[in-house]
Amino acid sequence: MRKSAELQIDLRRELIALDPHELSVISRIHFWGALLSLPLGLNEEELTEIFDSDLNYDNNGNVDYVSILNSDIFVLLERKRIIAKALLS
Repeated sequence: MRKSAELQIDLRRELIALDPHELSVISRIHFWGALLSLPLGLNEEELTEIFDSDLNYDNNGNVDYVSILNSDIFVLLERKRIIAKALLS
């Protein structure tokens, strides 16, 4: 999350785009691919660690991305990202 905020990546928009049916979850495969496609510099070892310890899942094993968007750290980082973006404009 920190890296995406530093790079001015709108992580909320990226995640919501992966959930066209508004189910509040993203399959593990799509979430993995999304993280790899972003210029965050994550390798497979780091992704495995994220998937093993940092994510919440629904009963079907899909990533509950809404818990990320509602986390205190995301809200704080998003606020800082938006302020920094406004100051650059």
